[in-house]
Amino acid sequence: MHVVYNRRYGVTADYDQAIIDLMNSLGLTVVIVDDADISSYDFDNTSLLVVGAPGTDWVENHTAEATIAALTIPVISFCRGVSRNALGIGTASGADTVSAFTVVDATHAIMVALGWGEDDEYSMGDSVSSHRVSSLHAATTLIMHNGSSGQAGLAERIIDGESKFHFGYHRFDVGDQNAEDLFVAILDY
Repeated sequence: MHVVYNRRYGVTADYDQAIIDLMNSLGLTVVIVDDADISSYDFDNTSLLVVGAPGTDWVENHTAEATIAALTIPVISFCRGVSRNALGIGTASGADTVSAFTVVDATHAIMVALGWGEDDEYSMGDSVSSHRVSSLHAATTLIMHNGSSGQAGLAERIIDGESKFHFGYHRFDVGDQNAEDLFVAILDY
């Protein structure tokens, strides 16, 4: 699988590297593309776009939201701005200190594969400021929340047959096995 990782700062932060290393360890081919280059990048041979977080407790409109919105490939977004503006997963967003997710939809194929049960809380790792979206679009499935029932820790919206995910715990450099297992289950799905 050919994956584009959208690096938000122009330098690879520790949390970016942790996700990139995980995908490389799974045998995926990962190409790093910065914000400024997304609009001109040729996605023809790309199987997945992973949008990194723009930073801790900070959000900014992505320079290539129209390009991201038009992609006909799966997207995993760690950025609340992209999840909200480009993918339309929700209409509101924020940042909060997060260490765990609670299962909302245990029937979702990802939760079934993991064996994670309804209303059960799973540690993601160290408590860190992370991104969430709320006021979810009617076509969005809330899979896990991170702090309260309306705050998406993990949510999926299917657009033109392709999954678009918001993942609200981006500090994989301090994440634990549950965070890794969850990310791998999303990739498998």
